[in-house]
This record gives sequence, structure tokens and C-alpha cells, in this order.
Amino acid sequence: MASHQTPLLATLEHHRAQLIDEVRSGKEISAAQDSSGTIGFPDVYLASGCLQKALRRGQFDHAQAAGRYLLAHDADRLWRRLCVCAFEDFGTADLALTAMVTVAAASKALRLVLGEKAVLDHLIVRLCAAVKDRRLDDLYALAAAGIAQRGRPLPDGPLGALVHQAQRLVMRLERKVPRRAFRVVVPAAVTQMLDAYQADGRIGRNLAALCDLGTRVSHCLLPALFPFALQSAQNLGAHATVTEPSIPLTPLIAGVPAYALDGFTRIGRQVLAELARSHGPLRDVTRALGVSDRLDVLHHLLFFAEGARSRPLLRDDLSRALEREARAVGARMPAEAALAAVDIMAGLLPLEDMRRRALLAAYPHWAAEEDRQ
Repeated sequence: MASHQTPLLATLEHHRAQLIDEVRSGKEISAAQDSSGTIGFPDVYLASGCLQKALRRGQFDHAQAAGRYLLAHDADRLWRRLCVCAFEDFGTADLALTAMVTVAAASKALRLVLGEKAVLDHLIVRLCAAVKDRRLDDLYALAAAGIAQRGRPLPDGPLGALVHQAQRLVMRLERKVPRRAFRVVVPAAVTQMLDAYQADGRIGRNLAALCDLGTRVSHCLLPALFPFALQSAQNLGAHATVTEPSIPLTPLIAGVPAYALDGFTRIGRQVLAELARSHGPLRDVTRALGVSDRLDVLHHLLFFAEGARSRPLLRDDLSRALEREARAVGARMPAEAALAAVDIMAGLLPLEDMRRRALLAAYPHWAAEEDRQ
């Protein structure tokens, strides 16, 4: 990492004061109509996934309903998830907003003073309207895949150097969980790294404080990788534009947005398996894969076809390259083949929604929610 070139970031205290001022003045809240009764969730897991996907799409009503459900049933999960969203889906596009979400998520006392619903609604309005930027998540996905798939070649040029650097950080700052497939972040190691980089001038004090707090609140490594993605966006990105991708209307299925029933859910995985068996082109995509890998790849394709859709979206050379490589590594195929596979999955979304609806009709509590709508 070169000398500190990141944009100026105010102190966390400044962003805390900014949040207090905005919430108390009612700024943005006039748009926050209570839509929490229009959507019903059966559990916090679906609500959590729905919250993040709705924020990406800028769908306030769905995001608010998911957020209000989480606030009532698992507030800790809500604020942790919102902090993850700030770094994962908004990243370099709006540092001030990322900081405001982080300080809100970190301070229960602040939220209680201002009113948790008021703070939540305010942040959801801001996040839905904000420009999205998913490069940080793509960078982490590439780093994690490089560790899991040893021997996989790195991308060429500066992008490969960035991914290699991220891999080293992931190996240093996360540890394996015995007898489990996932890794967990080591906050003390993150703090030590950020302190060292601040001491030698590679990142500024305010950015280090934000990333340290974000790591501890989110329990994930994305905030620790944030300075590297931020600086690389400056060094490697070019011709940045804000685009407005077209996103189809989202049907409600048994009371929840269809995209909440993704490959992490039992229903979603069952639908993916059925589609892979019955649809020729999708079956061809997964034919060469082992049985244990097929659902993971299908889940990945569904994510890029449906779950990662974001608007408005910041695009530059680096974000496009990271997305292309992340899509390919998760699909376990070359970049062009992965793009074609995602297009196949996108074309199947209406059929997938039909099968989601048919499966959910067999669950009484879901049927009751659907009748209530």
C-alpha cells in the first residue's frame, strides 16, 4: 500500500453528531411511511437476507419491513447486519454514510435516546437512496476463494496483486473454526494491523478508527479490507460512472419478497436442485461438477442473477474487473462461461418464482401469511 491517499474522513464523533442532528431535525423521515405491516416474515434469517437485498435495490418498503421485524425479534442481529451492509454494498461510494451507520450500530445508548425506530428508518431511507458499490465484497470473495482453492491462478497485473494482498490479510486476520467450514475474524489482530498502518502513515487516523469499529460491530473482515479497496479504487479505477440498472418488479411469495428465498434457504436450495434437473441449459452448466459442488455453484449463479442487483450503482474499471473475476471463481468456470451461466439463471427467475410459490403452499404458516396479504 502506498502513502496515504484516501479521501478525508471526519472523526466518528463528527458523524455521531451528524446522525443526531439529522434524526432530530426529521431530515429524510418524511419519506419513511410505516410499511412494516405489508410484509410478513417467518423468521429472522429471511428478514436479514431480505433487508440487505432490498437496500441494494433501493426498495424502502421491503427494507423497512425487514428492519422492523429484526428490531422486534433480534435487534443485535439487525444492527450487526446493517453495519455489514454499509461496508459490503456501499463501500467507497459514501464514506460519511458508512461511518454514520457504523456509529449507530455501535451505540445502543445513542439509539435509545434518539428512538431506535427513528434511527432505523432514517438510515434505511439514506441507504436506499445512496449509490451502491460492491467491490469490497467481490474482493473478499476472490481472496477467500484463493485460500480455499489452493493453486488457483491470480488475475493478471495490478488486480492480481490486490487479490494477493487481500488473501494475505484474510489468512492473517481470520482463523479457522475447528470442525466447521467457516472462518472468524480476530478483532485484536485487525486493531494491531490498523494501528501499524496508521503509525507509518499508510492510512489516516479517522479511517483506521472507522474500520476498527466496523470490524468489531459487524464481526466480519470487510471493514479491515476497506482501506485497500478504497485506495485501489483510486489507483486502479478509471472512468467512474453511476448507472441505473433496470430491476424487474419483485413479486411477494407467501408474504415475503421472492429474492429472500435464496440459496441459503431450504426452499431456495430445493428449487435450484429441481431446476438443475429439469432445465437442459442449466443442467449442462453443472454437468461437469461433483454432486457436492452443484448446489453451491447454482446458489452463486442465483446470487449474481438476482441477489446482487443494485441501483444506483457505482461502476469503474476496477469494480467491473472484480465483479467479473468473482463471478467466475464462484461459478468455477471461465469468465465468459460464468457470464453466460448467470444469464441462463436470470432467464429462469419467473419459473423459479413459480416453484418457490408452489413449495411454500405446503407450509401452513406461510399459507396463513399469504392469505393475510
